[in-house]
Amino acid sequence: MILGLIYLARMNQAFGANFKQIDHHVLNTPKWAEQSTQKLASYLILPAKDDVEKIRAIFRWITENIEYNIESTHNDKQKILTSEMILQNRSGVCQGFSNLAEDLAGKAGLEIVTISGFAKGVDYHMGDRIVGAPNHAWNGVKIGGKWYLLDATWGAGHINEKGTFVRQFDDHFFFTPPEEMIYTHFPEDPQWQLMVDPITLNEFEELVHLKSMFFHYNLKLKSHLKGILKVNGDVSIAFEVPDHVIMHAELSYRNQVLDRNMVLIQSDGNVSTINVMTPKRVDYLLKIFAKEKSDSQSQLYQWVCEYQLKAQKGFKGAVGFPDIFQGYYDYKVHLFSPMSGYLKKGNTHHFELGIPNVSQVGVMIGDKMIPLNRYQSLFFGDISIPQRDVTITVYVQFNGQNRYRGILRYRNY
Repeated sequence: MILGLIYLARMNQAFGANFKQIDHHVLNTPKWAEQSTQKLASYLILPAKDDVEKIRAIFRWITENIEYNIESTHNDKQKILTSEMILQNRSGVCQGFSNLAEDLAGKAGLEIVTISGFAKGVDYHMGDRIVGAPNHAWNGVKIGGKWYLLDATWGAGHINEKGTFVRQFDDHFFFTPPEEMIYTHFPEDPQWQLMVDPITLNEFEELVHLKSMFFHYNLKLKSHLKGILKVNGDVSIAFEVPDHVIMHAELSYRNQVLDRNMVLIQSDGNVSTINVMTPKRVDYLLKIFAKEKSDSQSQLYQWVCEYQLKAQKGFKGAVGFPDIFQGYYDYKVHLFSPMSGYLKKGNTHHFELGIPNVSQVGVMIGDKMIPLNRYQSLFFGDISIPQRDVTITVYVQFNGQNRYRGILRYRNY
């Protein structure tokens, strides 16, 4: 076994592989080839140029044709079917997926093993303890003297919030780099981590919960590698984010999503920082989402990672960031102060914002506009908040335009 293998790129990049042709062959498998595992293995590898394409063909057929058996997961006496039975029934649990992959790959002349261990699956949330017997199985295959990881079960789809299996091919789980697989899969035998320095089960529990879409969007952690954070009222978590991706986050307590002004996302170049306020001394769940900027629909956000925030203290009175308008994101605003969305009556507050490509920024208090000072793309000034109840809104004037557009709204108390 070759241990300590460092993967610097995705498998298809490392081999320069293009799976379009082999995938097309697999997705057009005739019925006669699916009568037995021997016939199926022989058919699937017919056009394969190498062992990589052989295992790709097997992985792609399983993910396209085998359905996850939800009922078996709720049965204390799970019946692990043989690979032939999985083929005929077209359904099974993770052990069945792995057994079928092992059988087909063996018949194709590949060296493959089934790996048993723990996985952070559909019922897992950050902070859960991992106890009991192993709950998942996946595979390792040896190619060119090196071992690679694949999970046909997770590659086939996922279980939605209604408890229904949704077939949705996930290429992330074909030859997943070990340093990515370790965020969700922990093998019983540490050698199957395929890492220079294997981690412990306790360290696995503490890792931030990263979903496959985190890697699809090419996101990177800039801070907070551990997923359980002790916070003193607020925390800022930074990510490296490609230009074409934007992020969103939700803070929840006991499955109830809190007001959106508990989270403020700031972007500075390719770094996005998620700022969070925790109003009470309780444990919160922070879910983080991402999507392509070109996708205009908010529902296209994909869940990418999750943290548990253990608030060590709360706040008295109103708490939260200012209300954010779309212009805040359109103008790439960076708010330095005030970070709190609630400003005390009778006090003077320092306003400071970084905003490129705008000619003027003003703070509207009631019906009075107070312009901020400017130095290059930085706008700043001290603003006195009156004793009466008013709404405080920050407006920007874009270069070459006469109209103002609101970006932030504060309240006084």
